[in-house]
Amino acid sequence: ASAAFLLPQVFGQCTVNSCDFTTITGTANCGTAFASVEEANDACDAASLHWGTIRTEGYQADNNFMDGVGHLNHNTDDVDISMDAGDVMLFRQNIGSFRLNWPEYDELEPYVDRAEADYGEAYMDNFNFTDSCELHAAMCCFVATRSGEAITDGNVDVCAHDIGSSRHSSRVANGFAFYDGQNTDPYCVAMTWGEADNDWTNLYKGNALFELSYGTFLDKEYVKNIPGAPMCGCLENMPIVKPTTQLGCVKTAPNGQGPEFEVTSGGVVTMKEGSPGSVDIQRDCDFTSEYESLHAAKPDMIAKMKKRILDPSTTCKTAEEELLNERLYVPGTTEVFDPIVDVSTDNWAQFAGNGLSYFHTRYLLDAERRPFFDDLYERSSTKIMYRHCETCIESHRHIFYKRLIAPVAEFNLLDTLMNNWYEANNKLGEHFSLHSTYADALAGTNPWTYCNYQEPDKENVGFPRDCGPTQYVPCQWNSYKRTMCGHYDYNPYSHGWYIDMSP
Repeated sequence: ASAAFLLPQVFGQCTVNSCDFTTITGTANCGTAFASVEEANDACDAASLHWGTIRTEGYQADNNFMDGVGHLNHNTDDVDISMDAGDVMLFRQNIGSFRLNWPEYDELEPYVDRAEADYGEAYMDNFNFTDSCELHAAMCCFVATRSGEAITDGNVDVCAHDIGSSRHSSRVANGFAFYDGQNTDPYCVAMTWGEADNDWTNLYKGNALFELSYGTFLDKEYVKNIPGAPMCGCLENMPIVKPTTQLGCVKTAPNGQGPEFEVTSGGVVTMKEGSPGSVDIQRDCDFTSEYESLHAAKPDMIAKMKKRILDPSTTCKTAEEELLNERLYVPGTTEVFDPIVDVSTDNWAQFAGNGLSYFHTRYLLDAERRPFFDDLYERSSTKIMYRHCETCIESHRHIFYKRLIAPVAEFNLLDTLMNNWYEANNKLGEHFSLHSTYADALAGTNPWTYCNYQEPDKENVGFPRDCGPTQYVPCQWNSYKRTMCGHYDYNPYSHGWYIDMSP
């Protein structure tokens, strides 16, 4: 004959036994025996409380609280917490007398089977066992108080967060944020649970989560979330943090014999009225130590946890690099725009410019701006002109044009530099030289070696066409009669033209 499975008196453990029920309870009223472990666990679940019974406002209000929004998080010192959260306070008074289920809602059932949804079960956002929570841990991080005063016992530096991991909270599909450990105010507390179905910490993880979230809210009146992240969630959905002091934890433990219960003839488990408390919720623990102890047989899990909760001796930079590496970003040199700085007017006089270095000759007729330029050119002792281009590629941000031969009367040097880069009277190495530094231009050293020019029958492609220090470099030319070359990210849109007026 097959053994009958019975629930023991310590109902909270929800373990099943193949022994006689009366030897466990010490009472003859043993009720119905269950034929399988599944039946016994189902009955135990049926006797547990739904997360939605904590408050009466429905899934959205519960989810908002865990995200760090909603009226419990935003009503501050003008509303007494007992008026605002009386239902939560009443619920907490009895939290040790029953088993509270993990947040799961019938309202989410329509989304479970939709192809575009990522719900496998109807779990609350950031507590979804089907695509997260594999580390068997959850954490809450609070950043403010209801009174508006600063948190005085902040215990972490916030390092980084994969925003996509909590996209339903942030309303951002993908991305990541670096906090650089600058925000040292948050107070974080965490919990973990075992993997076995009859493990006490697993069965009562809903109770621990209540204390982690609502309990901290009630005791400390801490509220709101780290920007871009939920206030509470499974560890994988929360920011990476580095504790500055001991990271607190919440855990459950048996409290005495636990409550008595009854099994009806229909196989429904109910609590006996007046049963004593069954679960003790404790806070005087260190999360890392608890995690390492509970999951000692799973070193891989511990290693993954320590990438979320960093060792205090490490730095946030380690986590940031790890996050970038996971997305295949690698360190390397990057071209950056020059800082927006003004060219000194002590020795340089501007005669043209566009964008951030705009100069009024931009829209003057040639007959109006040429006399202005010619006067500056005649007074320049070096005949060196300088184009400073903040938005060009690195090789073309600083170009010095040095005139080697005085221009003939019919040659329009200003138009050559601004709009029409022709070869006539303007040949590299014969009429002018190009340099990347002022010192080289003065000394005539390290000249550029490659230049090309605008076709004689075309117009409106200006300095320096495709000239480069050693080879062809496209789309760094300016033109004031048409739009600047803009086919590349680095282009000459923002630049200024200057002439050397040093004595």
